[in-house]
Amino acid sequence: MNKSIIFIGLMMLVIFSLFMDSSGEENLAAIDKALREAGNTDVTIKELQGLNHLFQKASTGLPSEYVKISETINPEALTLISSWILEILDKIGSLKLF
Repeated sequence: MNKSIIFIGLMMLVIFSLFMDSSGEENLAAIDKALREAGNTDVTIKELQGLNHLFQKASTGLPSEYVKISETINPEALTLISSWILEILDKIGSLKLF
């Protein structure tokens, strides 16, 4: 795992989709543990089934599948991301993020 990610002290949303990688759940747990041990307490980790890294519904998640996908972004992913942003804005009480 890239050790530099654990030093990010910002609110963080991590989204995963697991395909053939059986170590995915272990990676999720390791990322969560590393971030929290580094003091990143405002971390949200979610798994969305069957999406590629572009947040599109996919069968395999392989790049060769991209040309067959008409979806720009999966509605479930978009809802998750927008809801998370609104939740963060509610927490901080303004639009000033930095």
